[in-house]
Amino acid sequence: MTGVVIGFIIWSIVGCFFIGIGIRSFFSKKPVQFWANAEMFEVTDVKKYNASVGGLFCAFGVVLIIAMIIYTVVIERKYKKR
Repeated sequence: MTGVVIGFIIWSIVGCFFIGIGIRSFFSKKPVQFWANAEMFEVTDVKKYNASVGGLFCAFGVVLIIAMIIYTVVIERKYKKR
């Protein structure tokens, strides 16, 4: 495997990790913390809050994977010296 493929696989795993955090957030009973080492504020509707934060994590994971696909398939091929 080339370095590009290995790098893409690693970034895809990271993206899937964020998607997993998002899915876990949907089913959490307690408010999910978004910021590390920050005190959690009081949430009025835990279910809707967790759905919003979970959606944000999932969207970030998908965007990260798509960005890596674009970089690998389009940008690197176009500008790599042959």
